[in-house]
Parts: sequence; C-alpha cells; structure tokens
Amino acid sequence: SEIVIDEASLAGSIGVVVEAVVEGENATGRKRYQIVSRNAPNKRPDLATEEGRAKIGETIDALGEVFVGKVARNLGVAAEEVPEMGDHGGLRVGADAVKHGLAHRVGSLEALITELAKPAITTNPRIHTMTTVTTTAELRTALAAGTDPTTIEIAQASQPDLGAIRTEAATVERERIKGINALASKGFETEIEAAIDNGSSVEATALVLFKAAQDRGISLQGIKSDAQGVTG
Repeated sequence: SEIVIDEASLAGSIGVVVEAVVEGENATGRKRYQIVSRNAPNKRPDLATEEGRAKIGETIDALGEVFVGKVARNLGVAAEEVPEMGDHGGLRVGADAVKHGLAHRVGSLEALITELAKPAITTNPRIHTMTTVTTTAELRTALAAGTDPTTIEIAQASQPDLGAIRTEAATVERERIKGINALASKGFETEIEAAIDNGSSVEATALVLFKAAQDRGISLQGIKSDAQGVTG
C-alpha cells in the first residue's frame, strides 16, 4: 500500500538499456559471421550501422514504455509524469525520491518492521453500518446499490401471528353470517343456507336473493318487509 525508502537508498533508473560490445577483428584472430533468413533481416541488426542501431532502439523504446506503464500504474500517476519523477532514467536519493513521488515516506527497515509488528491502533475506527435484509429481493437491491457484502445482515423473516389471524378471520366470518341472516326472509331459506355454507359475501347473497325474487314475482319491497318482520 505504500513505498518506504531509507534515507540513503536509491530509487529511479526507470528505463531500458542494452549495451553491445563490438570487438575488433584482430582481438581473437578470428572473424564472426551471423547469417539470418531473408524473411527476418531485423533478427540480427548490424550495430555497426545507424539503421541497425535504430532498429534495436525501437525494441528498447517498446520495453521502456512497458516499464514506465507499470511504474505509473503502481504509483497511481499518469505515464507522462514518470520520466520526470525518475529524473529521466537517473537516480534519486531518500527524501528526494519521496519529494518526486517515487516513494511515500522515508524510514529504515528496522523501524518499519517494528511498526508493522505492533497491533493496529486506530484513533477513529471505521464504523460499519449494517444493512439488514429479510428477503431475496431486498438482498439484490442492497447489492445493486453498492452495499459492502460484509455489512449485509440476513435476518429471519418474522413469523405471522397465527392467533391474531384466526381471531380476525372469525370476526369476519361472524359479520358475514350476520349480514346474510339479515337478508333472510320467508321462502328463501334454501338460498340463505347455501350462501352461508359456500362462503358467499353479503353482497353476492343479496344479488342471488334479488334474482330469485324476480324469478318468483316477488318485489324488492316485499323482501325487505319480510326481512324486517313487517306485516302488511
């Protein structure tokens, strides 16, 4: 995560160099010949010529770009900044290397080992806020929002209150039966009993009774009067 450099250490030398030594023909009393195929004339450039040295230079430049790219990536800077940071292939010492961004701070190896051996103590510990989810849909939403998976807590979905559900259902059923019974009148006992047994609503039962009354030639007013115990 950081580069620590000793005050007397060197950083830099960012670049590529190839050194070629050409011996005179009389140095060993022998001549050396290199023969390459016609389709690969650049496999063995003639370093005695300007063209040959230029060809080798192209390869060196390509390697240098890779070198600079790796340094830029690891230091988090633009590749164009690296040559100047490294004094264009030169060397920077200790604090000067830190000043130009080649290292993060000055420190000795012994001091760094001692520092790393100590338990980590943070004055302002980072507090992770936990995100609680109970369904798969909530989990997907949290992850899509970029929530750190290590801060997601999956809670067990709450169990329904069966007692309350039963009580509510019984109340609804009583109200339904009372409503249907309120519609009861003489001659419609079969329809009323069927409505109670098959779970029909009060509204549906009223429609059934209305249609049955029409079929039998009984008026709506007559049904109401019967239901209310009114005698004519």
